[in-house]
Amino acid sequence: MPILIEVLIKNNCVKKVIFIDEFLFIIFLENQKEGINMNNMVIDCIKNSINYIEENLLEEIYLEDIAKSAHMSVSLYSKLFKNLFGFTVKEYIIKRRMSLAAKDLIFTDDSILNIALKYGYSGYEQFSRAFKKIFYMSPTQYRKNGIYVNVFPKINLVLNYLDGGEFMKEMENGEVMKILKSLEGGYILDVDIDRFADINENFGRKAGDFVLIEVSKRIKEVLEKYSIESDVIRIAGDEFMVIIKEKDLNFVKNLTQEILKRMKDPIEFDGKILDISVSIGVSEFYTGLGEEKVIENARNAMLDAKREGRNRFKIN
Repeated sequence: MPILIEVLIKNNCVKKVIFIDEFLFIIFLENQKEGINMNNMVIDCIKNSINYIEENLLEEIYLEDIAKSAHMSVSLYSKLFKNLFGFTVKEYIIKRRMSLAAKDLIFTDDSILNIALKYGYSGYEQFSRAFKKIFYMSPTQYRKNGIYVNVFPKINLVLNYLDGGEFMKEMENGEVMKILKSLEGGYILDVDIDRFADINENFGRKAGDFVLIEVSKRIKEVLEKYSIESDVIRIAGDEFMVIIKEKDLNFVKNLTQEILKRMKDPIEFDGKILDISVSIGVSEFYTGLGEEKVIENARNAMLDAKREGRNRFKIN
């Protein structure tokens, strides 16, 4: 019996368990409150494992130890992780390591060989092959381009009580709120890729990852064109946020239109042409307006842009 269910039974949370196979089972709970408690327990277990991964990215990581940190068997943990996030534990570890390595390529003078060894690769060739699979260019070319976006940040799993206690996968909301707290005023852009799920479904997740990288790079290029020093922060699967400080609304409108224009160029991946667009929500922030409210306003504006036909921006 999976360790997680044993814990729930021990705490009198479970009325009945029906096993379908070694991975799938149905849990009948005593009441709604216990359902929320169970979700919190699952979240805490997965959070523990993600923290364990993050703390050991520079070390050799074994799946057995990750599952142990989540108080689950390897088979149950692997299945649950894949169902929650859409990729395997191994894929997540590789992407996190490559994301940190990419940051080192841009912001340090370390040799590529030293960066390769730092993240567990035996030499340049092995590291370069792995890097190309993620970023579709060599480490040397990536460093030469000089543009870094944390496209594969650490995942944060939370429970959304407003939506009936469903799991939500967030990435860098905390970083956005931290930046907002340090600023007196400005504008925030919520940039969401239109019909991103269709890209994953029709062309595969590798194409989806390539689109994430390309879209974030194009946003960064526009920011640099407008001399804006701001990070492009990925906060969800296909959603990015940009914080603009000390600029007026007309400036922000022009910059937003430039981002939309930049996305009109089709993306070529594996011999296929991908047409993409984004919807953008714009919201003002200022001292006294809570950070969560600012993010909510920008997201609502982005959703309004989608409802009105996508490939446009709205201001809240």
